[in-house]
Amino acid sequence: MSYEMAVSMLSKAYQVSHTVPYQWGWIDRPNEGQTYLIFMPPQTNFPNDGIRYQEADTRYSIPGGSSTKELEITESKYGFVPSNPQIGFASPDQGAWRVRRRYRLTKGGHPQLVLVHYARGNTVPINPAIAAQPIRSYPLRQVNELPLYVIGDKVGQKAHAPGHSAHGQQSPGGMMGTVGGMGVGGGMGVGGGMGVGGGMGVGGGMGGGVGQIGMQNMLAQQNREMEALERRSREQRARGMPPGPGGMGGVGSGPVGTGVPVGAPMGGQQRQQVARVDDDDSADEADQISTRSLALTRYKRNHELMNEVFQYAAFGDPTKRVPKAKSEEDTKIATPYSIFDRTDLEEKKAKLEVEIATLKAHADERNSKREQDTLRARGSIAAADMTMEGIAAS
Repeated sequence: MSYEMAVSMLSKAYQVSHTVPYQWGWIDRPNEGQTYLIFMPPQTNFPNDGIRYQEADTRYSIPGGSSTKELEITESKYGFVPSNPQIGFASPDQGAWRVRRRYRLTKGGHPQLVLVHYARGNTVPINPAIAAQPIRSYPLRQVNELPLYVIGDKVGQKAHAPGHSAHGQQSPGGMMGTVGGMGVGGGMGVGGGMGVGGGMGVGGGMGGGVGQIGMQNMLAQQNREMEALERRSREQRARGMPPGPGGMGGVGSGPVGTGVPVGAPMGGQQRQQVARVDDDDSADEADQISTRSLALTRYKRNHELMNEVFQYAAFGDPTKRVPKAKSEEDTKIATPYSIFDRTDLEEKKAKLEVEIATLKAHADERNSKREQDTLRARGSIAAADMTMEGIAAS
């Protein structure tokens, strides 16, 4: 893919994204030549794509064809798909030849729209130490999240996928757009996808962009959904029912919306069954939810423990910071100042008073001696003056 083609696609994507929602999905082991358009929120690392790269990313910027545009390119080289002995998957790569290039317009476009292109580069040997180390856990969780508008007046609003009604019933002849992205905290692909050399499969024009208020609305909506899932999980545990795979179950929890049953079709009462995936210590947790939301959820769960930890860090153990001579009643009402032993303080005070008195006595003695020396010197000077006067008179 040439730089001019990347600039052209990103410019068109900026216009199209106003009317086209982005679909949550996975980028996993992409083939050579595949291209994705994803939306990455600010301060978000690129999501896991199932490929391990043996060289650090290289980032550079070039003019985007005019003085008002600047294209940033991030290149990851010498990638390969690692084997996974746990599921019996053998890597199809005999060498590390995969190259991933990410393009975005830092000037003259929307910086959160990223064009990702996978290509073939020079082949180097695969490091045997990491050849069989999986970079993510399989199977990947199902994503049932509705498409989301990320640019324009509808930013943060969900849209029903093409071919599906509001009740989850598939319309005749409907087709789903190509999924082109990752889960929460990663990116979202444009419905319709992008073909190599064939241009983008979406049309229409638009303007606008995701501002600070739009991103705050998206985060607020995500937090509300997480809290709703947390409440549902607590209710299920209270009734003795196991939580669904979409519940916020700590490490390895699914993305927002995963595992939430779709509404019943209009002609029946059956609900869509979602295959349950056992929780595991997945390394993809950062790809599922944002760091802020994960930290907030963990703190809400452990706020009592954290409150106790912080109280002890600030004031210490109330049963150990008071003298042994005090009763248990005094221990219960101990204050932060009770960490000091009054008897010990009195002893130190008396010792310091003795030292101060000694120092004052030495100071008075020095002052008295200094005054005597001064008077003696003055008497000597007066006697000398009288002697000189007697000599002058004679």
